[in-house]
Amino acid sequence: MLHPWPALEHAARTWPDADALVFPHQNARRSFAQYHGEALALVGALSARGIRAGDHVALLAENRVEWAVVQMACAALGAVFVPLNTHYRKDDLAYALKQSDSKAVICSTQYRSNPYLENITALTASLPLLAHVFTLEDDYPGLVAESHDFKPVASEPLAVAALLYTSGTTGFPKGALLSHRAMMMVGTNSAARLGLEAGDRWTSIIPLFHCAGCILNLLGCLSHGAAYVGVPSFDPENMFRIIEAERCTHLSGVPTSYLAMLDHPARRGYDLTSLKAGSCGGADCNADVLRRCAEEFPMPGLSQVYGQTEGGTPDRCVQRSASMMRNMFSGSKLGTPT
Repeated sequence: MLHPWPALEHAARTWPDADALVFPHQNARRSFAQYHGEALALVGALSARGIRAGDHVALLAENRVEWAVVQMACAALGAVFVPLNTHYRKDDLAYALKQSDSKAVICSTQYRSNPYLENITALTASLPLLAHVFTLEDDYPGLVAESHDFKPVASEPLAVAALLYTSGTTGFPKGALLSHRAMMMVGTNSAARLGLEAGDRWTSIIPLFHCAGCILNLLGCLSHGAAYVGVPSFDPENMFRIIEAERCTHLSGVPTSYLAMLDHPARRGYDLTSLKAGSCGGADCNADVLRRCAEEFPMPGLSQVYGQTEGGTPDRCVQRSASMMRNMFSGSKLGTPT
């Protein structure tokens, strides 16, 4: 399927009671049927507040169960999903919210020492297009509890699905426009190459705002009927506990995280034999490290992966957002588009 909303509808029919989303730190679980129902409730509430297809909806939150629901609600509504880097402080946040033309932002109140709501509130006067700010702690429960007679009509696969920011090396963050088709093809095909099957369980240290999190992990699991097992941050022993307790079959990480787990003295005290495959990205990984993971976890199907956030952007997606692209490069530090 080339659009995430029909994919979720299919999953809710095919595997209604199977785990779709598991976030142990929140003690949160959603079956595919619950995932579908919660996203449907949220899209109805957003629509009731005047958010329409084509509007941009930003999300600023750590990895948590509501994250995936917001992404899917945007897909159902035809809104452009704008996931923001959880490390953004006020300057980068101001730039991204203004440059993305976000009409609404959904956020955690804060994460660690970063006061998300406080920063956004301080910026609202300089963001004339920002009409709504919803917090996941206070506003979200009420939104999904509302009752609306709303029937999503999935936008065409080539429509703009998301605006993901990639830092590059200089200046402000760069925005990459991605279509539903591009995102679903990357998630579906990559998961297939890793042998993901219905009933598998994929955990990952990757932030969901990153393309590997919201595309490879979330959409890969959705397309194959597997559960995504999320964590908000990386800790080696916590990953061992989660892999053992949830019987995770797939794991995504970066070279430093794999090294930390390989060399951790507690690793041999956990049963990690459920692992079959996974991905290592973000930087080149020494072949010896990959070999050690394959043999010592054991994790025979670990693969080095490489991808660009911009790589899923089809030409037609850019053409349909010409006005936004002009804004992106006009009067900014981004330079000349190529």
